Amino acid sequence: MSIFSKLYDLILPHINSKDFVIPNKQKEDSFFPEYISNLLNDYIEFYETNLSVIIDTVVPFEDENGVKKEKVTLNKIKILCKILEETVQLYYEGKSYQASEHFTTSLNENLINELTFSSKIIKNNLFYRARTNNGKHFSSSDLFHIKFEHRHNVSTNRYSIPGLPALYLGSTTYVCWEEFEKTKFRDLWFVKVENQKDLNVILLQRIEDFLLDIEGYNEDFKLTFLLSYLVTFPLTLACTIKVKNTSGTFKPEYIIPQMLLEYIVTNQTIDGIKFPSTKVNYDSLANVEAYNYVFPVKKINKTGFCSELSNTFHLTEPSSIDLEEIISNPSSSGAVHGTGTPTDDREIELIKDVKVKYNRTSFGKLENKLKDRKVYQVK
Repeated sequence: MSIFSKLYDLILPHINSKDFVIPNKQKEDSFFPEYISNLLNDYIEFYETNLSVIIDTVVPFEDENGVKKEKVTLNKIKILCKILEETVQLYYEGKSYQASEHFTTSLNENLINELTFSSKIIKNNLFYRARTNNGKHFSSSDLFHIKFEHRHNVSTNRYSIPGLPALYLGSTTYVCWEEFEKTKFRDLWFVKVENQKDLNVILLQRIEDFLLDIEGYNEDFKLTFLLSYLVTFPLTLACTIKVKNTSGTFKPEYIIPQMLLEYIVTNQTIDGIKFPSTKVNYDSLANVEAYNYVFPVKKINKTGFCSELSNTFHLTEPSSIDLEEIISNPSSSGAVHGTGTPTDDREIELIKDVKVKYNRTSFGKLENKLKDRKVYQVK
């Protein structure tokens, strides 16, 4: 066993999911700059109390001259927290340009290695995208990003900059449904989306999913991944705060996520962001992937779609659970139900104490039907 593997095993017992809770919710009387400052300081205090004594004294960090460097991980965490706090403060002072410049410059100067050491999505990964039925039969282009000539319709959202089209995807039809506020499932049309090349994304991840993901990694790499997660977790905290005033025009909870999206637009090495939903009850899921993705346009045109995104992401023809039942009547063939595979251990609990196999739900049925459908480039 290598020294890195031993150090990872030494740190792991001190990692508890209760110390990495996301999303977080503010009190009604909270002032956002103070709230986010307290949230980040709580994380620093947790790290200093529980992890710094191990990581910053045992993990061997050296400079280019071989001299041991002190408190490397702790200092990086503090730097990121300061960047986030200062960015929010500048924005609140009406200095949105300075806030964006400070955020981008500071990340590049201090955390570029952690951010570019991101998650790679292998070619031909499956994503899903949904749209509410408006009485028409959709084409695949209707479920791609908003066309450039319609960019005036792009409104502000957590990972949406007004006027900037982007492609928003979900890892499952279930998470798409959640993002549509649990609207009637039969009112949604879906496409399956496949990436035609490997992608690099900044990964904002729940600690439970992160630890499961790295379980199968090479022992020597686990420590590097864990330290990167700990250093960048303040960014995850700042991007997953629940909106307090849902009817408000200005939502301060969107400041950092939108800054991060803008950072992606200017960074040629990172394609997008993978992030958890603030609407999903993850306790109701077992082995079900429930993450969202955003891929901003990279090449601007007067009309149509971003050529880079249309080359990268190919779509099936849109479908719905109603349409699939018309195509394959379940009473005659049972094809719509989909049998899944014997190793499919995904479960979901939409009603308390009523756990069902994911592949038997409408989500699983539709995904099974789309799974083998051809994908096409949007023109």
